[in-house]
Amino acid sequence: MTNSEKVKMIINEIKAMYPNKMVLNATQMTRTIGISLRTFSRIIMAEEWSKLPPFKSEEVKRKDGMKSTKYQFNIFDIAEFLSKK
Repeated sequence: MTNSEKVKMIINEIKAMYPNKMVLNATQMTRTIGISLRTFSRIIMAEEWSKLPPFKSEEVKRKDGMKSTKYQFNIFDIAEFLSKK
């Protein structure tokens, strides 16, 4: 199986899990690649970026005034990441 075939297969699996979505949040991405949210948090804290697909992040303020970070993952980047595992 070629790499492009793997990517297409993975994209189809992601679309089956999350129809009509092109960008996933951190929770959805962790379910897709098979890690826990706690593991995701540890990877972020340790700055081990190679263990995650490329992502965009932005700090937002919640209604209660606390700062929070919003992570966005493109399904194509996730598929590329998984095809190389």
